[in-house]
Amino acid sequence: MGKFQTPCILVVTDEPLIRHMVARLLASEGLWAVTAERGEADFEGFARFPIGLILLNTYLPNLSGSEIVARVSATFPGVPVLHLDEVLSGPFSVDGLLQSVRALTHTERRQVQRSGAVS
Repeated sequence: MGKFQTPCILVVTDEPLIRHMVARLLASEGLWAVTAERGEADFEGFARFPIGLILLNTYLPNLSGSEIVARVSATFPGVPVLHLDEVLSGPFSVDGLLQSVRALTHTERRQVQRSGAVS
């Protein structure tokens, strides 16, 4: 199955270690991720990818959380957003992050299949 036949996960955080760790973790689970480091990232540039989930650090320089969510929602309507701040606060659990990602990407695939966009 090619990359463009599976949903892509967009990881947006200005923290390089977290961005790299999350992308590698997703890849180790057979999931495909693209990354951005700034809130000013050109979200429209990612429109060429079949984004199925966005992992977002809400506290990025130069943009408020509400501005980021508004941009994400305008560019990727209906795509779920998982706030990394919430996942990473408190004791971090790889299993917890992967469980959330799987639940959200599985839900997204079911919604696409019901709409008839995927056979």
